[in-house]
Amino acid sequence: MALSLYLTDRSAAAGGATSSTPLRSTGRYVSTTVVTATLLADTADGATDYRCIGAFTSTSVAGVTVTVTGPGLQLAPDPTPASDDLSTAEQALVTASVSEPPPASVTGWSSTATVGALGEWQVRGVWLRRTPTGTPGSKTATLTVAAPGETSVAYTLSWVEPAAVPELPPATAPPLTDLWIGPLGALRRIGERPREWARPRALGAAEHVSLYGAVTTSRARVSPRRTTWTWESLPPDDYDQLAELALVAQRADTTIDAVDPAARNHLRPEQSRGWPLAGVTGTAGVTDLYTLTGSGTLVTATSSGVRYACVQGTAEGDVLTWRHPYHGDAGWPVAPGMPVYLRLATTGASTIYPGARLRLLFADQSGAPLGRATSTAGAGEVSADAPPGAVLVSAQAVLDTSSAVRVIGAAELSYAPPTGGLPPLGDGCPTYSITSMDDAPSWLPYRSIGLEMVEVRSNATR
Repeated sequence: MALSLYLTDRSAAAGGATSSTPLRSTGRYVSTTVVTATLLADTADGATDYRCIGAFTSTSVAGVTVTVTGPGLQLAPDPTPASDDLSTAEQALVTASVSEPPPASVTGWSSTATVGALGEWQVRGVWLRRTPTGTPGSKTATLTVAAPGETSVAYTLSWVEPAAVPELPPATAPPLTDLWIGPLGALRRIGERPREWARPRALGAAEHVSLYGAVTTSRARVSPRRTTWTWESLPPDDYDQLAELALVAQRADTTIDAVDPAARNHLRPEQSRGWPLAGVTGTAGVTDLYTLTGSGTLVTATSSGVRYACVQGTAEGDVLTWRHPYHGDAGWPVAPGMPVYLRLATTGASTIYPGARLRLLFADQSGAPLGRATSTAGAGEVSADAPPGAVLVSAQAVLDTSSAVRVIGAAELSYAPPTGGLPPLGDGCPTYSITSMDDAPSWLPYRSIGLEMVEVRSNATR
């Protein structure tokens, strides 16, 4: 087969070769994998995105063109001249295309890209741009590579265009001053302040004494919080609202969430400082705190004796997500109208700060996105009020391209405007299981109630 289209990928992500290679100006290699139907399958946020493919020929051919037919699709040739095919070792470096913007030199978008003449075993890059059509649903398209006197080759593409996620304005709602508690998606404001409000942590520290008298200490990786709230002389309706949390399971996992107005930073302590979990080697201490989607990887690095959570080898559009200890990437609990603020405080060239675009992504009970707010690169702060139907908010940073190891840094997630400076130490935003309930009559019809809860990472009924 003389003509074909192959996938490409960034050389930086693959390790790179020093010899002259195709698409060197864009930092890409040609793969041994031909274009597949899933080329456009990744449509996470419904924004305009790009793919770079390689137009290839095994014989000398003139007048090569690539044509696309399909909704919202256009092509443009890469300005890099055609060059010789790669060695088998170089081809094996990559297996798939990645989405990232093309160089500014790529122009002339249309339904046909003129590749021109290709010599024997030569390849040239062609960019494919996809713009949302505004009509969600299944889409199909055809890529065709052709040349005079040659048999054309067609590739069918299919993908699902998600509904557009509306952009939200900055937060204007007043900061939270009352406790919100309840199952996910059914948080309730508790206007009456508890008489007792205790939040001890179980550090899991233990001493071990050897026969020689030497002392060794150990500590658990996770320090769950045990919380006690007690209210006195509540009206019947307020009492029922709290007793229902303990006696009736609205959700299958029986857990409840709480947004505590006394917490100044709802990230976990390690996330608020940008440090990995203590006592954990490798990347395990980072992947429990963050998720990185895209070409980059999560790593740790040490500077002046301090270990930091870092990213490495990121591409434009990679998404870093702060993980909630129970809900994971889905994020932190919210109720419609709540103000949410995300701030990245660590600046400097060796951090993600200069190129990171912070994003708050709000979702409903099923995980479907309802709205998002995104900062400009280097702004370091973003805010929004939770839209109607919002149950969770995911804290994210959309990264730029860099092969370096960069520190994630200190961060703050709050339900009140941040005060600046170093973020407060993270208090967390635990998901609880109620373990005990105290009920005592007061002056009728008033009643007193106490709830004891423990922070959970998973839960099972029996």
